[in-house]
Amino acid sequence: MKPKLVHFIFNLGRGGAETLVVNVCNSMKEYDHTIVTLFDVNHFKAELRAVNYISMNLKLRDLIFLPVVVQRFKKIIKNIKPDLVHAHLLWPVVVARLAVPKSIPLVTTIHGYVSQLVDYRKWYFRWLDRYTFKKRPSTVLAVSKGALAEYVDFLGSEPNQKYVLYTFADTEKFTPAENKVRGDVVRLVSVGALRYQKNQSMLIDIMAELKDKPVVLDIYGRGDLEADLQSRIKETGAAVNLMGQVSNLPELLPGYDAMIMSSFYEGFSIGVLEAMAMKLPLILSDIPSFNEQCGNNALYFPLNDVKAGAHQILTILNDPAHAKQNAEACYKLVHTQFTKKQHLQSLNQIYQQANNG
Repeated sequence: MKPKLVHFIFNLGRGGAETLVVNVCNSMKEYDHTIVTLFDVNHFKAELRAVNYISMNLKLRDLIFLPVVVQRFKKIIKNIKPDLVHAHLLWPVVVARLAVPKSIPLVTTIHGYVSQLVDYRKWYFRWLDRYTFKKRPSTVLAVSKGALAEYVDFLGSEPNQKYVLYTFADTEKFTPAENKVRGDVVRLVSVGALRYQKNQSMLIDIMAELKDKPVVLDIYGRGDLEADLQSRIKETGAAVNLMGQVSNLPELLPGYDAMIMSSFYEGFSIGVLEAMAMKLPLILSDIPSFNEQCGNNALYFPLNDVKAGAHQILTILNDPAHAKQNAEACYKLVHTQFTKKQHLQSLNQIYQQANNG
């Protein structure tokens, strides 16, 4: 009989953490996987294969009644009797620490820099995280070195086991195509939910600086800021198109000349990794996680400098050879450090060590 794993996450909206969980469940066939979500949002119904899915079907206001939520998750754990629970993102991590018996190993993954996350602006959540960590130690994973160092410093206590486990690009799906900067129009792409973190309004302002240049930007994703962003596009006249959410990015990305992202913060961007795997040149905001991913092989711009972002786009336009050289270097990085095989092997070892511990 296969060991049973429960993966506990906020929801299955199409984001980096959710994509990672689905890929792991579909790939680690040596386990019997169940995904439990707090909220019944599932954009991966067609992609989940032989994976059990349970939603607690909460409303956001239900988190106020934390003891009730904990009891409901305890009941799910009692029914499934898993060999290990893996919780992702902040609220599921807190609930899991309170609900999972100490006889069942618990692994928790932090997907971003806690100083930049909205929940951590609330004093009670900071208290909850520290309190539950001391009450229920667990194996702590983080998606980047910077995120792990910051989280351990925030907790004020050293986890029994801690690891950096990079996310990965599925290099079987995201493979290089012939991407050349075209002489007529340079097509840029950005991928991410339309929300504050991704800072797409800056991309629109950057493109507004280039209205007289042959450059177009397509943004893939959906979210609460769609109407505001569309209004900003109309106001500025920037050559930006909101393309909505899609599930066939591997087919679409070869039609672009470079990826641009202006995020205020990231954990470790799967979208950027996928662009690296497809040899797309990268223009990125100058934040720690992007630097950890790409090193000197991307063009960066400060978050407070729209003109610098526009200048980096012109650099791609005017020096395609250098852009191609950077893209080749990023492609090699993906295949040496950020592959699915490496991630799954490391994760399996972590699960085994958590069980042994």
